Amino acid sequence: MIEAVADNDINDKMLVQLEARVGHRIPRIRQFGMSETPDVEVLHWAASAGFVVISHDAATMIAVANARIARGLTMPGLIIVRQSSPIGRTIEYLYEALEGGDPADFVDQVKYGPK
Repeated sequence: MIEAVADNDINDKMLVQLEARVGHRIPRIRQFGMSETPDVEVLHWAASAGFVVISHDAATMIAVANARIARGLTMPGLIIVRQSSPIGRTIEYLYEALEGGDPADFVDQVKYGPK
């Protein structure tokens, strides 16, 4: 099982349905007092806490993650989910990633889905 945290821009309706599917809560970044925190700090915090970040923010989060990796700073991973994908498909993609994924496959990786 992969420990994940949801970025502030994630669709809450989708996240609630994903939580029902996985059977546990997935924390949101804002629960840790980071509702206005820059992406670089979110990824740093998530890395130190051992969380893979789930985000819709392809516009900036990917570049920040890639810059972090290029500097040799490790992170548990980043999953970018497309806002245009149907919610059911996104939930299934995330369920499979979080419940069936190997954490080692996500380290220092930016994953995209669903396809």
